[in-house]
Amino acid sequence: MVCIFRVLFALCILSVLGNISTLLQEAFDKESTFINTINKDIELGKEEDSEFFPEYPKITLCRKPFYRKDLNDSFLKLVEYSFLALGYPFIPLTPDEISMVVDISIKDKENDLPSHVLKFENHLNELDQRFKRLRNSSENFNLKEFVIKNSIGCEDFFLYCIALVFPLNCCKIFQPVLTSMGLCYTLEDRSDILGLIKKSPIEFSVIIDLVSPPHLNRETEEGFNVFLTDPVEVSLLFQPSEGQKIVPGLLTSVNVQLVKTERSALYTHWNSLTDSCPKWQFGENPFSEGSYRYSHRICDTFSYFTTLRNACKCESIFFPGNPTMRYCEPRDLYICFIGTTIASNFSNLLDECQQPCITYQYKSEASYIGLGGENFSRLEIMYNSKQFVNHEYRTATMSSLFSQIGGSLGLYLGASIITVVEIVVFVACWLWYRVCPSRKTKIHQEPAASHKLQKGYQPHLQ
Repeated sequence: MVCIFRVLFALCILSVLGNISTLLQEAFDKESTFINTINKDIELGKEEDSEFFPEYPKITLCRKPFYRKDLNDSFLKLVEYSFLALGYPFIPLTPDEISMVVDISIKDKENDLPSHVLKFENHLNELDQRFKRLRNSSENFNLKEFVIKNSIGCEDFFLYCIALVFPLNCCKIFQPVLTSMGLCYTLEDRSDILGLIKKSPIEFSVIIDLVSPPHLNRETEEGFNVFLTDPVEVSLLFQPSEGQKIVPGLLTSVNVQLVKTERSALYTHWNSLTDSCPKWQFGENPFSEGSYRYSHRICDTFSYFTTLRNACKCESIFFPGNPTMRYCEPRDLYICFIGTTIASNFSNLLDECQQPCITYQYKSEASYIGLGGENFSRLEIMYNSKQFVNHEYRTATMSSLFSQIGGSLGLYLGASIITVVEIVVFVACWLWYRVCPSRKTKIHQEPAASHKLQKGYQPHLQ
């Protein structure tokens, strides 16, 4: 029996050590985290991060199609082709045409392409020749200026703007910016709106009336996209899935709330003395203003610029500042860039950037209702300017780690040993009565009541 108890004790000790090892592995594993989510007051957020905390989202409006409506069909095709220099998502193309562009960019031999893809490739080659003739027709030809010139102007984009109940000049507060979605308009002058937010005791709203885009007999989308981003970020690369869609002829109501995500715990060492928050990986910061902090969107933009420079030997058309290389032309994007990113399985874009320690994003929900007319669209943005959501990642600290280990020791040393001993005693008793012939008949035990009477105890009478 002594050997059995020693074996059981050794098994219990090994079980405790195994549990402690598991706790340590989970504690020091960066993925072993939990998220603490609370609602915080906006003023408290400003106190915690006075330099970068956003008071109001950057509103960017993009229209599809975004070119002028007074262009003839022949010149329009050339303009649409030049817009391919903006890169993915290649707004002028239909989904089927985008898939054919991918096939063209990764082809090995012309015989490998289906006939309809070859036909589309010949069409692109003809447009590319027309574009080169246009480029060579003037020594001062500037692709960026050409795209902006043939895009829709502010007067044909907006109808009316209202903040709370006060009218605003749309073209004064919205400035044109060239993005991957085309020529969009971004809310830059926010001083009037911020002043109204501070005075408003209720949820803040902005109403914008937009001129509906013309109807095209094509499979491309028609309407608007609204993107709500961090004001300090350089918002040049957009995906259609990021923003809310504004349907022509309808009222689109968008409810917006700020979400702050803190991932500092993921990059903090176990001793809590140092951290390894992501930093710039591209050498000198092209945006040398110094007010930009590391963010995933800006890192993606830098990676995009770097890929174009290294692989295609050109500068993005919406690169801010003075480019050091020629502007990337349409063929550079749909042949060189697409082929490079697909050949590397997008690792040149995805592996460079990590999630930052602090991220400010805007969560939005859209609802739609009829407006009574198709010539204009209405956007209503409701912004919760009083509270924001705070997601904080947490990891195990030394105090919580010791408390977990102590609790596990008590659980295993107490419950495990007692449970095992009780099971062993039960099995031993069962074998004792089964194996030993002299113990097949159990000892007769008198009831407790009769035993008490024999001892002289008298029942208490009421």
